[in-house]
Amino acid sequence: MPVDAKYIADCALDYANVPKIDRRIVASVHLENREDELFWDTILQRHHSGKYNYIYESRISKDSAPVSGVNQCLKFKPYLSQAFFICIDSDLRYLLQESDFDAGHYVLQTYTYSWENHYCLAEQVQQRIKELSVEASAKFDFVSFLHNLSSLAYNPLLYLLEALDLHLAPKSIEGQFNQCFPAQCPSSVFEDNGAQLLNDIQMKLQHFVSNPQFASIDITTAKEKYQKLGLTEGNTYLHLRGHNIFNLLNHIGNMLCRPYRIKFRDQIMMPSLQQSGYWEMENIHKDIAS
Repeated sequence: MPVDAKYIADCALDYANVPKIDRRIVASVHLENREDELFWDTILQRHHSGKYNYIYESRISKDSAPVSGVNQCLKFKPYLSQAFFICIDSDLRYLLQESDFDAGHYVLQTYTYSWENHYCLAEQVQQRIKELSVEASAKFDFVSFLHNLSSLAYNPLLYLLEALDLHLAPKSIEGQFNQCFPAQCPSSVFEDNGAQLLNDIQMKLQHFVSNPQFASIDITTAKEKYQKLGLTEGNTYLHLRGHNIFNLLNHIGNMLCRPYRIKFRDQIMMPSLQQSGYWEMENIHKDIAS
């Protein structure tokens, strides 16, 4: 069904009028999905506390079915304002410097690949485990594991970014890259702090970078280019597909914490949102403040 531009514009006007009609509402905010609300509301409350009119899905025409996701959010981009804005995952848009994805156009973004990455901040996760069980924290070091994962993924991510930016490969190549990172692993991950899992990922990444489409890429130039945007070997895991990393850590954490009757997602990951101390989060706060 084709997009009805007038219908989209009328909906945007309705959304923007909500806080004008109900003064208790700070703004209308279109999210990608309902599950994004916790992350964005936690941050927005820090700047402008109050009730937000969150929209999880909308239509492209009067007779169409409701649709969610980033592409639906972006359909409203020409009609955004302080009274109605969108909050989206950056994916690779920030690192690829896609235009008009900024606070000046009333678009808030995660700066990490997605909101899930923020809950995977290594030091915070490890500290929460230690607070609940020193014994569990001694059996697996998430800081070391994620640092090693970042080191392995750093150059391959640079090749991916350059291939996309220079149009050396189709967009579908990102899917090949994401497949290098499993969502689950065997319990042997606790032997040598995930060395075998990291070795398996390394082999997949080596196969990925052997793609002849990467042959003309100067990796030294790429490092300098993306370092200016904040991407380093140490924080690469925050810029990998968030769903993959979140699910992998959750799987490892569940195996680790189950004997101690600790719910890893609810008691470790979700309470571990750190609202300062790293540039990806600081940029979100700057965008909201602006």
